[in-house]
Amino acid sequence: MEFNVGLYSEKINILTNERLSRYSYLHCGGEAEILAFPKNNEELALLVKEAKRTSTPITVLGGTTNTLISDKKIEGLVISTKNLKGITIMGSLLVAHAGEKLDNVIDKAIEHNLKGLEKLGGIPGTVGGAVFGNAGANGISAGDFCFYVDYLNKDGDIRRMPHYSDTFSYRKSLFTQDDVVIRAAFRLIPSLNTKESKLEKENYQKIRVETGQFKYPSLGCFFKNPEGESAGKILDELGAKGMRVGGAMVSEFNANVLINTGNATSQDFYELSQQLIDLVKEKKGIDLEYEIRLLGEF
Repeated sequence: MEFNVGLYSEKINILTNERLSRYSYLHCGGEAEILAFPKNNEELALLVKEAKRTSTPITVLGGTTNTLISDKKIEGLVISTKNLKGITIMGSLLVAHAGEKLDNVIDKAIEHNLKGLEKLGGIPGTVGGAVFGNAGANGISAGDFCFYVDYLNKDGDIRRMPHYSDTFSYRKSLFTQDDVVIRAAFRLIPSLNTKESKLEKENYQKIRVETGQFKYPSLGCFFKNPEGESAGKILDELGAKGMRVGGAMVSEFNANVLINTGNATSQDFYELSQQLIDLVKEKKGIDLEYEIRLLGEF
């Protein structure tokens, strides 16, 4: 039984055999068999339930700022959350939908005299990805302020995940690949000093620009920091800066950042990352773990 594209394409923006490189932050990746852009929870639920009815595999695609998409075709249904937008503020609680950019959420919070997320300023991801992977920087993470997350399970039912003590950990959450984050509520701190909050956020954005994070397309830090260590420092000490495979290269600014110099394929990035993993294992006896998400077959 096949997914009925025609039945839903009249209501939902659905494309077939679409190049995902068009939507990739790294500008690389293969085709999606079916690519859908739901605008609200109802459309999202329809897609998930149809996929379940037809036993169609589902892949969720967020802002792709932390995702390496395989050059091989992604079979089944790929759901993009980029059009799931909306921000609501109720007192110190800010609720943002998955497709909202994290930077916009921080700005909106500051406008409404709320602080807490400023140190995440400049992270180019969306709320969905930030919550799913517990994005963090400068000593804080998205999960630190998350009050609850509404998500769609594999059956197309909406569920709410309150923030338990084990909901979030270093660069991960309890959500699985079958879950689709719909929106997240952040419990923030009331503050009348909006000027100070804005300057703090802009300072962290400036640091990212000055360290070359936006000079070339990249996914930020490729590997998690081993306990008590810095992945970037380890790779730097081993002379990794400037290593390359095809168009993918280790940044001269940060050895834990891999950049697209212009014509890289996803396989270039994957092969380069495997070389770095092997190098650190051989020289330091440390097993590096991916911080980025690998999507598809490599």
